[in-house]
Amino acid sequence: MTRNKKKPNEKPIERRAVKSSNVVSVGFCPERKCVEVEYKGGVYRYHDCNQALFDNLLKAQSIGKFVHKHLNPKKFTKI
Repeated sequence: MTRNKKKPNEKPIERRAVKSSNVVSVGFCPERKCVEVEYKGGVYRYHDCNQALFDNLLKAQSIGKFVHKHLNPKKFTKI
């Protein structure tokens, strides 16, 4: 886990709103291979992700359960 802020010249990742009790929005950057998750308490960037993982996140019946099972074990950065 790292808690570094995003780089100053870094283009922001576009996120889309999701229906979840804890997750506000999610986004994916194929160039950086990361998923960004905006929680009610902050934004986290999960590294080493791919498009298929993000697509499955969007299709999940429970966004929170999917994040807990598939993203939380990954290296992440709080931004």
